Amino acid sequence: MKITSVSFGDAKLKVAEAIGRTDLICTTGHRGERHQSFDAASLLNPPADKRDDSLPMKYLAHRLGVDVSDVPIPVTPIAGWSALPYFDAPANGQSKPVLVGEFPCAVFGTARAGGKRHAHRIYLAPDGQGKADLGTSPDGHRRNPKKSATGKDTAGCAVLWG
Repeated sequence: MKITSVSFGDAKLKVAEAIGRTDLICTTGHRGERHQSFDAASLLNPPADKRDDSLPMKYLAHRLGVDVSDVPIPVTPIAGWSALPYFDAPANGQSKPVLVGEFPCAVFGTARAGGKRHAHRIYLAPDGQGKADLGTSPDGHRRNPKKSATGKDTAGCAVLWG
């Protein structure tokens, strides 16, 4: 919990996954869905059934207009999700976030001087070919495919390149 700055519940999940005992994890919530945390540590450690680490490199290759083999690899951690939930913010303090859908996603770990770590996620078009088109939110604005992981004080954090 202390090293990765996650809650006790998230730490339990990580330990069960790390020791290969995913059978100990209750994967359903009150409506049958799996709970997903959006803190940096959780986003950078997708479960095996949702992990696709080729996606960040495919996305960068598409953005740079180069072959995947020519993409510079960040020194900070990266992770790819074949499907990560995207939520609209709650309408008010008493409502819950609204699930828009699940989309491919690239997560880039970030760091800053002093050791602060965080993460940034980019929801992707199929097969990593650009950013996802997430449509419009209820207020009529285009949904942003780029989101920071949950947490505070992200100023100065950046992806570090070798």
